[in-house]
Amino acid sequence: MAIGTAFSGAASYVLLVMTARALGPARYGDFSYFWAVIVVVSLGLFLPIEQVVARRLSRLDAPGVGGRPILNRGVRTALVVAVVSSAVVSVFWVSQRGWSSSELLLLGALGLGVIGFVIQFPGRGALAASSNFRGYAAVVSVDAGLRLVIVMLLWGAGVRSAAPFAAAVGLSALTCGVLARVLGSRSLGRAPVVEDPVGLGREAGRLISAAVSMQLLLNSGVLIAVSVSTASESAFAGHLVAVLTIARVPVFVFQSVQASYLSKIALRSHRRDIAGLRRVLLALATAVGGITVLTIVGAAAVGPQVIRLIYGPSYEFSRVGVVLVALGVCVYLAAAVANDVAVAIGAHSHVRGAWFAGVAAAAVVVASVDDLLLRSTLPLVVGAAVAGAVLASPVIRSVRWKVEP
Repeated sequence: MAIGTAFSGAASYVLLVMTARALGPARYGDFSYFWAVIVVVSLGLFLPIEQVVARRLSRLDAPGVGGRPILNRGVRTALVVAVVSSAVVSVFWVSQRGWSSSELLLLGALGLGVIGFVIQFPGRGALAASSNFRGYAAVVSVDAGLRLVIVMLLWGAGVRSAAPFAAAVGLSALTCGVLARVLGSRSLGRAPVVEDPVGLGREAGRLISAAVSMQLLLNSGVLIAVSVSTASESAFAGHLVAVLTIARVPVFVFQSVQASYLSKIALRSHRRDIAGLRRVLLALATAVGGITVLTIVGAAAVGPQVIRLIYGPSYEFSRVGVVLVALGVCVYLAAAVANDVAVAIGAHSHVRGAWFAGVAAAAVVVASVDDLLLRSTLPLVVGAAVAGAVLASPVIRSVRWKVEP
């Protein structure tokens, strides 16, 4: 599973770089808007459904037997989410970008992806609950690999329109949805459950609200840049997403090791091992701080040069802009880690409110700033800082527990 996840992440980076080089900054701006929306939709709306399905199935006495009603309920919940979100996203998209044929093609590609997510994420939850990690790895690897192959073919064929590249992403999500459904169903056996599960949708809804807020913040730069930029600034979003893609590497690094530190924090919190909890949190804070310093110093020293080296000479971004993007990602990383810790120590009630507050603070920045660069970068810095401050409160209290004699 670790290999599959690593391959998926690497393939996604290669896909973005190849697409950027094939399309150029202006057209890559169109693709970047599609990419930001599909990331928010997949990780914000459908990943929580995977998590809930996995948790529900894991509670069964025999997770591999009789879990089909839970899987089916997960798919039905995902379908409701898909219908509602598709309507909302379509209205927002058209209001921002119009009814041109190219925009409708991008929306169609997004629709393909959403259909795939409806069956892919509940299937992935079933695979995780039944410990079929090879199957899970196969799904994420095929998803990333298939779209990468299609993008390579499009680049080789000289395609210079964003819609075919977006269609590659949507088609791969749909294909892997079928694969996840087949493998997930096989993992659960055929024995029936007497009572159909209830409350799955409500449980998923609580997670979705926080997850969507997190993803909106993380991808706010691209969404804002495309929405407010003028025709003469159309290439700005393409430049921005190039910088964001590189700057987000620390976030993906921490996501890959998330399970290791979450389990340690949860165990020490449950046992009221305050000294052990403090040691883990101190090590985690040191790691986040060290990565923040390295990222910002690296962005200031060689950020623009690295962007040109990876994406090509047509991708130019100011040094100040690169540093602001890096700062925003680092502040978000700190807030995301605080979010993980809050969940691990049982402070779930703070999570949703923290990210709602972060999104509200980001919206205030957008409404208050006119400069395109600051308007696209400061919302992440301010919003993540507000969310992190709210989440820090229960974390700090957790290390002040007194051990009962």
